[in-house]
Amino acid sequence: MNRVKGLPFLGSLGMLCLLVMFSGCNQQTSESKKDTEFPEEEFVPLPKGEVNFAEHIASIVHENCTECHRPGQSAPFSLVTYEDVRKRSRQITEVIETGYMPPWLPDQPKGTFMNEKILSKTQKGLIKQWHDEGAIEGNASKTPKPPEFSSDWKLGKPDLILRLQEEYTIPAEGEDIYRNFVIPLEEMEDLQFVRSIDFRPSNPKVVHHMVLLVDQTNSSRLLDGESEEPGFPGIMSLSQATMPFGHFHGWTPGKEPSFGTQGIAWPLATPADFVLQVHMQTTGKVEKLDVEVGLYLTKERPQYQPYPIVFRNKVIELPAGESDVKVKGTFRLPVDVNVLSIYPHAHYLGTELKAYAHMADNTTKTLLSIPSWDFDWQDEYSFPGDKLVFLPAGTVLEFDYTFDNSADNPNNPNNPPVDVIYGQNSTDEMAELLLMVLTKTPEDYEMLAGMTGYNALVAEVKALNWKLSSDPDNIVLRNRLGEHLMEMGDFDSALSEFEKVMNKPQNVWTNQVEELAFATVTAAQINLEANEVDKADELFTKASTLYQSITNNPAQSQVEFLRGRISHQKEDIEGAQSHFKKAVELDQTLHEAWNSLGWIYSENGETDPANMDLAISAINKAIEITEGEYGPYIISLARIYEKYKNWDKAEEAYLRALELAKKLNVTDEVSRIQELISNIKLMKSQGSDKQ
Repeated sequence: MNRVKGLPFLGSLGMLCLLVMFSGCNQQTSESKKDTEFPEEEFVPLPKGEVNFAEHIASIVHENCTECHRPGQSAPFSLVTYEDVRKRSRQITEVIETGYMPPWLPDQPKGTFMNEKILSKTQKGLIKQWHDEGAIEGNASKTPKPPEFSSDWKLGKPDLILRLQEEYTIPAEGEDIYRNFVIPLEEMEDLQFVRSIDFRPSNPKVVHHMVLLVDQTNSSRLLDGESEEPGFPGIMSLSQATMPFGHFHGWTPGKEPSFGTQGIAWPLATPADFVLQVHMQTTGKVEKLDVEVGLYLTKERPQYQPYPIVFRNKVIELPAGESDVKVKGTFRLPVDVNVLSIYPHAHYLGTELKAYAHMADNTTKTLLSIPSWDFDWQDEYSFPGDKLVFLPAGTVLEFDYTFDNSADNPNNPNNPPVDVIYGQNSTDEMAELLLMVLTKTPEDYEMLAGMTGYNALVAEVKALNWKLSSDPDNIVLRNRLGEHLMEMGDFDSALSEFEKVMNKPQNVWTNQVEELAFATVTAAQINLEANEVDKADELFTKASTLYQSITNNPAQSQVEFLRGRISHQKEDIEGAQSHFKKAVELDQTLHEAWNSLGWIYSENGETDPANMDLAISAINKAIEITEGEYGPYIISLARIYEKYKNWDKAEEAYLRALELAKKLNVTDEVSRIQELISNIKLMKSQGSDKQ
C-alpha cells in the first residue's frame, strides 16, 4: 500500500504557535453559541439636492468598483469618471439593491470574513438617493483623483513565476470557455514552502476567474496531450489535480492577494504539474491570453500545519423540473479545532448554500450563508485572525444545499431541463464543503486526518450502493465497493461483494475479464489473511488463469507472488520457488517477490551451497529496487549471512539497518537491531567458524 508522507509537526516553536492560536479557545466557546452581531446604523437621507458625485459617490465607486471597471479589465464597462457612472446610475442602483454587485455571495454581517466586498447601508442609500435626484456632479474640483493601478506584482517580485506553455486564442464570439492549462514544474533541489500565490493575466478582460491546482500524477499531462489546442476542456478537471494540501488559490477580478495567516504554508513537492483552470469569455473580437502565476516561497518550515476537512454527498438526484431539492452532508469533529476558512462547492443548479456547526450543548452556529449561489463567483472565505471560529470536539458540521433544476433557474445549463446526478462535469452537480482548520496537537491532527478519511470512505460506500441499486450488474462499481469496504476494515462485507462479481453469469463479464480477475484475486487475498489457505489457493489458481488471457497484465506478477506465499505456507518449497521466479520474470521491479525468492534459495542452501549466492543476489535486488530505504530487506540479508556464519557480512548488514532505523527515528527497531549486533559480536568473540 502506498503511504503519503505528511508534513511533520515542527518542534517546540510550532507547538508554541499552535497553543497561542488556541489560547482563547475557552473564551470563544461562549461566543460560539450564537452568531456574532455587527449592528449597523440605518441610512439617513441627506437634504434633497445635496448628494453629488464629487463629494459622496466618487469615493464609493473608486473604492469598490474601479478595480474591475476600468480599461483593460474583465468588467464590460468602465466606472472611473463622472460620465462613466452617471450614464449607468440606474443599472448601478439596481444591481446594488439586488446584491448582484459588488460580487460577494455571503449575506452574513459585515466583519464576519476578511476582504469582504460589502457596501454599507449608508453607501447604498447615498447611491440610490443620488440616482433618484438626477445624478448631479457637484463641484468637479472636489472629485477625488481616481486610484492608480500598477501592473507590477502586488506582493513584490515572486520567488518563482509559472507561465502558460503557449498563448491561448479566444474566438470573437461563442459561449464561455473553460480550459485547464498544464504548467510542468521540474524537480527542485531543496524543499521549499509556498506562502502565497498571485495571478497576472495578460488580458484580464477575457478572464472571469481562475483556480490553481496541483497534479502529482501524469493524468493532466495525458489529457493535455490529447488536445490539439493548449490545455484541455472542462469546468471540473477529470484528472487527478487537486487543491494543494487543501489550500484554495483562485483569482477573480479585484481580488487582492495576501500572505494570509503568518506561519502557514504548504510544501512545494516537485516534480509536479500545476493545472490552471480558466473561465474565459468572448469580447466580440479575437483575443490572446497568457497568464503568469507568481509563487512566494520560503525555506523555513511552517510553524503550524492547517488541515483541510473535506466532506461531500455524492448521492445527488435532481429530477428535471424540480426547483427545491435539498442535499445535506455531515461530519463530526473528533477533536477541538479553530476554523481558518470555509469553501463551499456546487455547480450551476445550486441556489442556496448553508453551513452550520451543531454543538454538543444543542446550540447551532451559522458558519456560512449564501442565499443566492453563483458558481462563477465561487471563493474561499477566511475568518479574521482575531476571530477564528473555535469548535469543540463533538461538534457536528453540516452543509445544507438547495438545488433548482427547473426552467425558471436562469443558470440552468440545460434547456429544457434534464435529470441531473452527481458528477465532475459542469452539466452534473456536486455538493461539498471544505474547512481549513488548526488543531491543538500533532495527535489531534492525526486523529482528524483519520476521521476525515473514514468519513470519505463512508460517503463513497453510500454513493456506490445508491448507484448499484439501479445497476446491480455493474461489476466495476461492485469491485470499487469491495475495495472501499476493505479500506474500512469490513472484510466480510468486501468478500461478499467480490463473490457477487464472481457469481455473475458469463454474459455480464465477457468483456470485463480484468474486473472478474480482480474480484477473484482480491477474494483470494482476503481468504489468505483469514488463514483459509485451501480456498485462497483455489481462487489464486482461477485468477492466474484469467490473467493469462489478458495480454501484458501487470497483476499477473502479483498473483504469482501470492501463489508462492501459499505454496510456502503449505511447505511446498519447490512450488514456492517456481511461483516467485515467475513473478520476478513478469515484473523485474517486484521487490517483495525478490526478497521471498532469496529466502527460498537460502532454505535450499544446506543441500546446495550455491543457493547462498543466489539468495544474497535476490535480496540485494530487493534492496536495490527500494533504494536501500526498506529496513526489513537489509535485515533479511543480514540473517542469511548469519545463517551461513558469515559474521562480518552479517554485522555489516545489521549496522546498515541500524543506521536506517536511527534515520527514521524508529526507537523500538533501533533497540532490537542493537541486540542482534551484540549477538553477532558474541559469536565472533567465541571464534565460531565462518562457513
